[in-house]
Amino acid sequence: MEAMAMVQNALGVPAQLLNRDETLEREPELSGDLIGSVYCPNDGVCDHTFATLAFAKQARKAGANLRTGARVTEILHDKGSATGVRLASGEVVPVGENLVLLANSGVLPLLKPILQQQEIMPVITQMPQMMFVTNPHGKKINHLLGHAHRTLSVKQLQDGTLMLSGGQSVAHTPEGRWKGSLSSTALGLTNAIATLPFIDESSFLKVDASRIESCTVDGIPIVDTPAALHNTIYGFAWTVHGFAIALGFTKYLTDWIVGGEKPQALEVFSGKRFQGPLAN
Repeated sequence: MEAMAMVQNALGVPAQLLNRDETLEREPELSGDLIGSVYCPNDGVCDHTFATLAFAKQARKAGANLRTGARVTEILHDKGSATGVRLASGEVVPVGENLVLLANSGVLPLLKPILQQQEIMPVITQMPQMMFVTNPHGKKINHLLGHAHRTLSVKQLQDGTLMLSGGQSVAHTPEGRWKGSLSSTALGLTNAIATLPFIDESSFLKVDASRIESCTVDGIPIVDTPAALHNTIYGFAWTVHGFAIALGFTKYLTDWIVGGEKPQALEVFSGKRFQGPLAN
């Protein structure tokens, strides 16, 4: 934990090492057998479903045309520019100045016919499992909680419901695994109860493993443009970072689209890092 706090502070992310008593003062419902924690005062908690719908609502107000259930099957292009996308229905939607691909696990299949061999990136697909349980005694979780050794993340939603996630995944299938798996559920609940004992009195609400996630081998997302299509920007392999990085990427992508130049801050996320000798 000391090393984690040191690295985060060196990178400009405030982090404070707390002992057992200081940790329990901030989160009194935690198990008493903990030894301490790393506290990040700038961390926030977000209901990602609620936030996504809120972003969509504001985008519509600003004039955006949003369509759901419209699966893209092909990028159409001519003379080095994306000219449109073909939907599963056969409809072709024309591309304006730029085509921006941010559909996570859906991005690489669309890019593969276009990417050069050296541009193919080492990405794997996972289906993280989220569980939701009641909070019968109205306990309060004050922060987004993670565990140093257990595959666990805990957040409290607006209605008091507890969302348990943080590492348990189920096998990926093209059809999805909406109901998750019994083994992942058992492991997740065991880790949660060991960390927050009051959860043992909660009632199980549901499990959701429907949100396919793409992950890089180095744990860093990929944001770049393909060599063959100069007007196309892609971002994917978010590697379960989710809304923790969403607003920052939104700002830089907006600057790129509007200004026409890729921000220097995005270079570290380039897919080119997987090309060339390891010494690079």
